[in-house]
Amino acid sequence: MKKLKFISIIFIAFFFFSCATNNPFTDNNPYVSVIGEPGDYIFTTSDQALINQFVSVEKVSFYRISGSYNPVNQNYYGALEGKFSKFIAETGLNLSNEFKKIKINNLNVWVHNKSSLQIVVPANGIILFANKDIDSVYEMTYKFKETRLSPEITRSLINAETSLYIKKPSVMPNFGLDLSDSSLERFDYIFLSVNKNDNSKKYSVEFSMTSQEFSDSFFKLIKMAYTTAKRQEGIRPSVEQLKETITQELKSVYLKNQDYSDEIVLDIIDVKI
Repeated sequence: MKKLKFISIIFIAFFFFSCATNNPFTDNNPYVSVIGEPGDYIFTTSDQALINQFVSVEKVSFYRISGSYNPVNQNYYGALEGKFSKFIAETGLNLSNEFKKIKINNLNVWVHNKSSLQIVVPANGIILFANKDIDSVYEMTYKFKETRLSPEITRSLINAETSLYIKKPSVMPNFGLDLSDSSLERFDYIFLSVNKNDNSKKYSVEFSMTSQEFSDSFFKLIKMAYTTAKRQEGIRPSVEQLKETITQELKSVYLKNQDYSDEIVLDIIDVKI
């Protein structure tokens, strides 16, 4: 598994003196609600260990990262949220050898020297990032805050420690099952959520289909794929285990309580910087 990162920033120790400041986005109006297009992987996490996989920053603790990633063209954008002031963040970027400051449409933008990464610090407590068109990302997500997700989906994303939402997927994520892309036009959305279960973490996936007929067909397909994958691991799931693990409710099929590791998310969010 390649160790890929959403963003890699080396800030100076001056961040050590950053103070607690308020972010313009809140849990009731989160940043993740203003990102994403159909087919994009919309991702958010408050899991500090996973955030550290995406972000390499000295002396700063981010409490959430949210992003939108297109698996076809590999474009991405999003935000890091934490406790720091705009002044401190911009000062750190100005003093870093990793970035060069430029102006794009009167917006202060820091461009990474060795990648396509672009950064804007619009306010206290938030850093915007993208691999292209950061000025458009700023206007769409910060200046105008165009809501793109329903309140129900937004709440589900925020309530999980880590979550992934794909509306009208164009590429099947890798869940460790042999599921082809051929039936993707039958999917309405895919939703993955990760939560702590006692001392371990488990993930579950909802596959929402466009019709009951397609849901019935996929229910049979995923049971076969799951059974095949487990047998390759030397495990023969019982009928009862299958009933608990793979369920169906109307047009949705659920894969439940799977053992989680950060590599599952890192393999799906296959970002190259």
